[in-house]
This record gives sequence, structure tokens and C-alpha cells, in this order.
Amino acid sequence: MSQKFSSPLQLAKASWQQGRQHLKLLLGISAVVGIPSTLASTYLVDPTADSSISAYIAFAQLAMNAALIYAAIQLAKSKKVTIRQAYYQGSTLLVRLVLFSFLMLLYAIPLMLGLLMLSFGVFAPGSTLTSVESLIIGGVALLITIPGLVLLVKGMWGAFVIGEGKAGPIEALIQSHRLTKGKVRKSLARLLALAAILAVSVAIPAGLLVALAALTGIQALSALVQFLVVVTVVPYSTLYLYKMYVELK
Repeated sequence: MSQKFSSPLQLAKASWQQGRQHLKLLLGISAVVGIPSTLASTYLVDPTADSSISAYIAFAQLAMNAALIYAAIQLAKSKKVTIRQAYYQGSTLLVRLVLFSFLMLLYAIPLMLGLLMLSFGVFAPGSTLTSVESLIIGGVALLITIPGLVLLVKGMWGAFVIGEGKAGPIEALIQSHRLTKGKVRKSLARLLALAAILAVSVAIPAGLLVALAALTGIQALSALVQFLVVVTVVPYSTLYLYKMYVELK
């Protein structure tokens, strides 16, 4: 008997309701990292010029993700969680999540390679390629991109496997592949729905603020965009993805 999955709309609605119910907790977890990282990257130094700041921001965001994963798991069990508890308990996942993120970077290579071929070989402005050459390059790029995307969908759930138990990075990756066996298409459809929801609800307002910042030269608007993305997109996505993960099990 095949398992019934919630529709993207049901997942989105359930995630929204849970996020609204625990808004203070989720905003608090996100703000612990969102505020200092936004201030550091906007007003103190240029992260692209100072690798130490980039490393700090990346590590801080990973710690925040670990705290959010821990919080999502505990909230699903109807357990009370504090901001301190989320970071303290989430920190025990950090080493395994760092190693797992390296595995995900390897998984992302085919997808990035395919997208680069599309960007610079087919859609590059001023390209001198003929129609036939563009079709060939585009076809090869798609042959690389699609399997790369499927690979990511199969492996990404390992982060929640790590969050729920003692599994190491490789074991989590193996379990993630088992969970998605025969369910990649449904998983991908729900991930695309999440991307569409975020594009409509966050990307459009953020784009308007960025345009306003460019017109007025007010740097604080750019910082506001970065902060809003951290405290809205990341927590909501974590809740949505964990609900998907639970259904995959």
C-alpha cells in the first residue's frame, strides 16, 4: 500500500501554523545569528575581502541551522524548547552536520556543473554559438543537471537523520537514499512548491527593498533584507522540510 503524502498546500499551511504558534522561539533562534552576521557583513567589513568574517558567518549559520533542526524535531514531539536549549543541544550535532555538508557539496558538483554550462554556454549574452551548438551544449547540460538535482533530493534528508539520532554523515546519507526510494518525483514537486512559496512571499518584497536601497543609497535597507531572509526563510523552510522528512519515513 503506497503512503499518502500531504499536498504542497497542506505542508505549507501546517508549517505556517506551526511557525506562527512558535514565532517567538523561531525568531529568537534566528536573531541570535541574524543580527550579528548582518551587522558584521554590512557595516564592519566586506565578507568577500575578509575570509575570516566569511568563515565566521558560515559557521554561525550552520550553528543556527543545527538549533532550528533540533527545535523542529522537538516541536513535532510537542515538547517545550527554549532558545538556549536549541543552541546547546543543537551544538552536539555540529561536527556531524559539518561533515555532512561536505558530502552535500560533492553531491552538488554535477548540478553546479550543468548550471554553469547552461549559463556560460547557452544563455551567455553575446554568445557566438550556432543554434545546433547551443542545442548540443544545452542537452549535455540537462543530462548533467537533472541527475545532479535528483542526487541532492535523495541525499539532503540526512541532516534530519543526524538531528534525530546518533547516525554519522555517511550512515545518514545512506538512510536518506533509502527514505527517498521511489519518492523522488513527489519530493521534488514539494520542494519546487516551497521555492515558489518563498519566491512569492519573500523574494518579491526583498527585491523591492533592494531596488529601493539602490535608488536611495540607504545601506540599512540592504541590511534589513538580509536580516529578514535569515529570520523568515530559514525557520519556515526547516519546518516545511522536516514535515516532508517525517512523511518520507
